[in-house]
Amino acid sequence: MDSGLAKLAVVDKDSITIEYLLDAAIYTPSAFPSISSEELRTVIAQHRKQLEKLRPLIESVREQRDRVIAHLDRKHINDPAIILSNPVNMTEVGQCFETLLQMVNLYGGYYDGSEFSFDPIEHRVQAEIGYLITLMESAYK
Repeated sequence: MDSGLAKLAVVDKDSITIEYLLDAAIYTPSAFPSISSEELRTVIAQHRKQLEKLRPLIESVREQRDRVIAHLDRKHINDPAIILSNPVNMTEVGQCFETLLQMVNLYGGYYDGSEFSFDPIEHRVQAEIGYLITLMESAYK
């Protein structure tokens, strides 16, 4: 989940991120027929401000991804202090995903009325978290 947030929100010139999509929207206002170019620019500016407020969390998640999550192996399970030394607030991560989802859905609505939902993947995320917790619990029995 953390890794997904980092991929979605960390600015990377080789990836399609929220920032990339905002740039694409500002340069192709004709793709959004249900909103004027001026209104679209205003919404994009508001979303950039929201992203800036989320930047500390996103950077913390990116750091965790690069230092810990990408290298998850037995030493991390056997020594959870490595992960716990710089914890990520999962409630904040969830709220961040919700904010990004609202942004994507707003542009989807402007584009063709479409809407994206996390419902199909929510059970997989819960299963993965449960699996990691089980590994950590079994390491300490």
